[in-house]
Amino acid sequence: MKILKRNGVVCLLVVTLLIANFSLLWADELSMDKAQQPYGDDVHFEVFLGRLFVKASYPQTHYVVLDNAISQWLRDLIARHQMADSGAGTLTVDYDAKLIAEKFIALKLFAEYKDETGETTNGQVAFNMFVEKEKMLCLNDIFSDEQMVELKSKVALASGIEARYFDTNPLDNWNFDETGLIVDLLAEDYSPLLTEDFQFFLPYGALLDMPSLIDRLSQHPSTYAATSDIVNLKSDKKIALTFDDGPGPYTERLLNILQKHGARATFFVVGQRVAGRKETVARMANEYHEVANHTWNHPALTRISNARVESQLKSTSDAIQAVIGSGGAMTRAPYGALNNRVKALAYQLGYYFISWSIDPKDWQTRNANKTYNRVMNHVGDGQIILLHDIHYQSVDAAERLIPKLIEMGYELVTVSELLKDGGIVPQGGQVYRKRP
Repeated sequence: MKILKRNGVVCLLVVTLLIANFSLLWADELSMDKAQQPYGDDVHFEVFLGRLFVKASYPQTHYVVLDNAISQWLRDLIARHQMADSGAGTLTVDYDAKLIAEKFIALKLFAEYKDETGETTNGQVAFNMFVEKEKMLCLNDIFSDEQMVELKSKVALASGIEARYFDTNPLDNWNFDETGLIVDLLAEDYSPLLTEDFQFFLPYGALLDMPSLIDRLSQHPSTYAATSDIVNLKSDKKIALTFDDGPGPYTERLLNILQKHGARATFFVVGQRVAGRKETVARMANEYHEVANHTWNHPALTRISNARVESQLKSTSDAIQAVIGSGGAMTRAPYGALNNRVKALAYQLGYYFISWSIDPKDWQTRNANKTYNRVMNHVGDGQIILLHDIHYQSVDAAERLIPKLIEMGYELVTVSELLKDGGIVPQGGQVYRKRP
């Protein structure tokens, strides 16, 4: 992957042109790629702006009002970090976008900045657009004045913040979801009243009168679905929870949690750890979880020879098969590190790779609350969630996540079940990160 390394002025000009107009003229130098999604295109770029490295993913929706809002936010974000302190560090931008009932685009953009000392700060912004009228929405477009008072009271009761506080600190960070409305209160916006991010969920039918909303937004309300149609838009939602680097000392506890809730998961095991915990691996298979390959001792496959890659994959497959009699072709590359050479070799050997669409970085934070909130901020149908069962904090987070996801209507399935649900037959050398 090529990354632009030039002086800050030239780089700023290039990236400004890019994010202002979403032009692809600089794709080669900016290391950009696009993938089509229901809401538009999924765009990625990486660029050095002086001493600031920017790695950004964002949607190009082809709706001018929304694309301009995204562009402005990106420009302001980059400029703010370039001007701060030495201007050095890494800025990572990611997002979650959903097309709700083919009528609303719900978008969240996430920013993480890491300075030269390793200190990290996070930011978030949300946008919602009514597609037909290309109208950006605020909560006042959705709720009457009386309903807004009631909404603030409900959020206040749940969060412990007095409702009057929301008069000067509006509830701006919200999104539509398939099943309701999500309001995020960020700790940085409500400090010292909040010490960590808080999320409030309002199901459709509670205050939110969708027919009335559509009457206000469209001249042809009869062409839009009623509330019940939107609630049932995804009647069979599926998510795959995956756990890496085990089996470990907390895996049995995790299996107990999964068993309690009738949920299934996929475990990407490290081969050298299997022999010492054969009973745990056998239990995974006996309780209908999936046991998959995470190499023998977790090297970056892109940094070792073909012979060593083959040994890493095959020795782990052998260890898995010695316990449960099958498995091992499904593989997760350590660190997600893959290149064409490794994928070509995997094709020859009959292995395929599973990546992820949600990474809460539980291995980094070792914080159950942050892990829970980061997953909930990105959760959606067809997602593959990355977690690690070797950290007790991750299992703590899973203990909260599993019943919550089930409550939200998700079925927790194995990766193979998720891919099959999407009509995917895995092929050697291919990489899969979510169900289409």
